[in-house]
Amino acid sequence: VDGPSHYLQDASSGAYVVNGPTKFKARLLRALGWTLATVAFFEWDGKALAERRRLLCDKLADIGFLPREPPAPPRVGGPDSDDSAPTPPPSPKVSQAKRAWEIIKPD
Repeated sequence: VDGPSHYLQDASSGAYVVNGPTKFKARLLRALGWTLATVAFFEWDGKALAERRRLLCDKLADIGFLPREPPAPPRVGGPDSDDSAPTPPPSPKVSQAKRAWEIIKPD
């Protein structure tokens, strides 16, 4: 969560604007290949736990780290399946998203 020190407040409108050092840090991280999900203090403060979890899930889904809904369980059995065939391991990105979803899933 980016706290108040990451923002300047416009004197006439009262709107918060990201300050220079924070913009620079984000630009450097993106140049190094990082994908950022930022949460501003004014989006975070005063929210209940469930609202905070939903906010995090939405931010992570916006950058493609989490699905909008929890991952579907692997399909086992059924008329077209071969139960003797081994199930391939999930890709690292899917496993990572599933673990993250389990941690922050909304109630």
